[in-house]
Amino acid sequence: MLMQTSRVVVGAAPVPTVVVVGGDAIVGHALELLLRGSGYDARYEALQVFDARRALAKAGVVLLAPGLDDWGRDAVLATIKAMCPFGILPVLELTPPVAKVRPGEKHALLTWPCRTEDLEHEIEAALLRGRGCVEETKNQVQEERERR
Repeated sequence: MLMQTSRVVVGAAPVPTVVVVGGDAIVGHALELLLRGSGYDARYEALQVFDARRALAKAGVVLLAPGLDDWGRDAVLATIKAMCPFGILPVLELTPPVAKVRPGEKHALLTWPCRTEDLEHEIEAALLRGRGCVEETKNQVQEERERR
């Protein structure tokens, strides 16, 4: 059976890995299946057993699923920041329609529930931002080396 998705995968390009982190297993697994149907390598990680080193090693984007409380959300973001000090790993947070505005947020927010196409669009935008950060970091390192 063939499935139609709005995401086009060209040639043998590597499939981006989306790590879904959440506190609600039903929502997390549903997002994982939805994203797999859209052509992503999606993996759900329950907050209680979240192994950042393993999960983030191949992640292209981290998706914070709805249902994470403030403590869990902050713990995941702190772990990502500690493991990715240059801020290279993009994060997309799915938020309820009435979400608290948190000053200084550096990751993307998307109101949940949303259309699959909107989620795919935001993931692609996050992947592009991540690639841009990687290139910017490489340029900064190269400039630093040239100064020495």
